[in-house]
Amino acid sequence: MRIAAIQTHMSWDKKDNVERQVELVNKAADNGAKIIALDELSNTIYFPFEQNPKYFSWAEDERGETISTFRKVAKERGVNIIVPIFEVDNSTFYNSAFIINDKGEIIGKYRKTHLPQEEWFNEYYFFKVGDLGFPVFKVGDLTVGVVICHDRHFPETVRAEVVKGAQVVFIPSVAAFKEIWELELRAHAVFNTSYIVGINRIGKEYPQQKEEYFGDSMVVNPMGEVVSRLGKEEGIVYADINVDEITQARIKRPFLKKRLNSYGL
Repeated sequence: MRIAAIQTHMSWDKKDNVERQVELVNKAADNGAKIIALDELSNTIYFPFEQNPKYFSWAEDERGETISTFRKVAKERGVNIIVPIFEVDNSTFYNSAFIINDKGEIIGKYRKTHLPQEEWFNEYYFFKVGDLGFPVFKVGDLTVGVVICHDRHFPETVRAEVVKGAQVVFIPSVAAFKEIWELELRAHAVFNTSYIVGINRIGKEYPQQKEEYFGDSMVVNPMGEVVSRLGKEEGIVYADINVDEITQARIKRPFLKKRLNSYGL
């Protein structure tokens, strides 16, 4: 099954962000992708750079314009789409990712569990810690998981989903720590003998931003090899997922079967 990840920039216009990504999703579908993932907070700039209550008005629920739009696209194109947004649910706010199947149905969501709170990353001000655990989702012939950005710094996040059967784990991000970005993604792939998809954005979004977002979205195979990646350009990263590669990796490096029950995962 072919997967794709969208790497793009964000403007202060939510409608523009959604429309541009719909075009990119359609392009990915034209090129045979069956699972297409967007990056963290995919319809907005990374607003937690500051603590300002005006951004709470940007939150949406599953009936909002963003999810409704991508549900329609998923159904029309027969593709599965992972759509991260600023979610509001009964007056509680989360950094979430919705999983939409090829019939346009929401089959689940993941809520970010590890939230940074430091200069330029004020997520505790906006979001509640995720309360859904680490679910996995049956998408076509694959079982997939999602963790979001800061979650990747914690090996337990991806491992918890792989233990539940995830063959591919998507990591939508607005990433800092460029020096360990590839290292962490490849390490997750090796330790878990699974595919890892790191999705990042590009560009500069606010005047105080010190550096542009560095992009470098990539797919890593179960042996820890980068099989597809982008630089700092807008584009789509593709990979063809081969379940046999997972099997062969787990024969060659049988780490998972040696796990002990005492870990608690």
